[in-house]
Amino acid sequence: MIPQITRRAPGDTSLDADLKFTGRIYLYAPNEFGPEQVGELYKKYKENGLSLQYRGYQYLIRHMDEEYRTHTERVLQFKKGNPAFASE
Repeated sequence: MIPQITRRAPGDTSLDADLKFTGRIYLYAPNEFGPEQVGELYKKYKENGLSLQYRGYQYLIRHMDEEYRTHTERVLQFKKGNPAFASE
C-alpha cells in the first residue's frame, strides 16, 4: 500500500502518520499574566498531561529587541501597524 501524502505547504511532504502530538502547547499572550495566573495555567495543563510553554509580553519584547538588532526596518513596520506600540 502506498502511504497517503498530504501537501501542507510548498515543499512539505510529511506523512500524517509521522506527525505525533508531543503534548506541548505554546501560549502567546499579548498581555502579561501575574505569577499566580501563570502558575495556575501550568498546573492545569500538567494535570491534563500537557506541557505549557507560556510566552507573554516580556517574551515579545526580548525577541523584538533581538529582531530589531538584525532587521530594524521590518520591526519598525510591525510596530507601526500594531496598536500595542502606539505609545512609543
